Amino acid sequence: MNSEDRKHIVTLLGNWEEEFPVYTWSVEDVDVWPIIKMRIFFEKVKEVRGNEYRPTKINLAKLIHEVFRFIFLKKSAVIFAGSKHHRIKFMNSSINRYYLPLVEYLKSKKISFLQSEYLSDDEAGPQVIKLDRLIRLTYRPGFLSKIKKNDLWNDPTYRKFLSDVHTKLSIHPIKVQGLVINSIFSVKRWSFVYNALFYITRPKLVIGLWYYSNAQFGMILAAKKRGIYSVDLQHGAQGFLHPAYTFGKFPTNGLNTLPNGFWCWDEESAKHLERWFKTNIKSIEVCGNPWVTYLSNWTGYGTNLLHEINKKIIIYTHQPVQESIDPYLIEAIERTAGDFFWWIRLHPGTTEEEKIKIIELIEFKNLTNKVKLEIKSEIPLPIILKSTHLHISKYSGSIVEAALIGTVSIILEDTGCNTFKELINTNQAYGLLDPSADKIISLIKNHKGNKELKQVDYKDVLDRYI
Repeated sequence: MNSEDRKHIVTLLGNWEEEFPVYTWSVEDVDVWPIIKMRIFFEKVKEVRGNEYRPTKINLAKLIHEVFRFIFLKKSAVIFAGSKHHRIKFMNSSINRYYLPLVEYLKSKKISFLQSEYLSDDEAGPQVIKLDRLIRLTYRPGFLSKIKKNDLWNDPTYRKFLSDVHTKLSIHPIKVQGLVINSIFSVKRWSFVYNALFYITRPKLVIGLWYYSNAQFGMILAAKKRGIYSVDLQHGAQGFLHPAYTFGKFPTNGLNTLPNGFWCWDEESAKHLERWFKTNIKSIEVCGNPWVTYLSNWTGYGTNLLHEINKKIIIYTHQPVQESIDPYLIEAIERTAGDFFWWIRLHPGTTEEEKIKIIELIEFKNLTNKVKLEIKSEIPLPIILKSTHLHISKYSGSIVEAALIGTVSIILEDTGCNTFKELINTNQAYGLLDPSADKIISLIKNHKGNKELKQVDYKDVLDRYI
């Protein structure tokens, strides 16, 4: 999806916030507009890849084990919520890269905490409570029927809104209705799980990633009912092309499906949120990227390998929004592979089918021995970026990570150029609205060097809330 199409959808969502009383829409005590908004967006751009809970075959032994672990949990001042997609392999362990720095800091302060996951696997280890096993116990078909009978569905303004969605985005009202009802049912189930978790652990602060998943909506709903402060920790690109962080207007009293605060990587992300939320959100903090800060002086695993590479490194961070790698980029790699070390890093959400297609393309172009194609790596991206001549991406949070480290990015195509225009304006990135092999090669060869590391300490922010 190009920038203009994406901008069209985000603009429509903002217009509907102005035109319809969306902030008054509630179903079974759930403020539903953020849910409706994100379901429409995801249905249109098809960017959701495995972030929601999907039932798999029940392992009764694991379920019973998790129930007993849950019952005997201790009080925790801070609860972290994430997904297996936020974890990477690091030092022979599977860790949540955004939470590890905060967790280690809490340990050093002797402050209790608990890590939870709403989409997990066995690699999470015993230190993580796997809530997606417990949600099976919350299924109530009668409650689903109750949601379907809610008065909102017959509200004239809501019906007019559905008609408008159909006219302007070609999504049938029945389709929207089904998506929204199923999401509300899921949110309520997750709210039940998190409410039980909070009852046992009595936290002061809950920190989540990707607040607009059903699981995180449920967590925020449960936290607000119990008066617990909830935070959305930035984990990727935000900006005006992201509907979860862009609004037409905002209600004075807030919503029970939005967090109390947002912790951002950089000033630009924070300023964007402040334009919409103003005083309606209790805190919009700049805490830096904890993972980047944590690794800023890293000299351990991975650094030796990077020092052994005798060419300047070009890293391309691929995203699963396209099936393969564009021909112009392949041509640029072919023409420069003798002088530069090309490193292609696939997004964790890339499907197996997409990975196979990319591998086949690399093999077909006889680039297997000239390109390092990473499907899984224990060398964290910030460590690689620190030693990189240039970083290339389309629309990725890695562009902000690179800027925080001081590494300049080449941003491909209009979506990325529009989203990160401030980085381009301040010479922290090059923008290519119409990329070609010649343009990329020219930037690579003429690039003089990177900038100084920018560092914001997350510890100061965390201290104020614990």
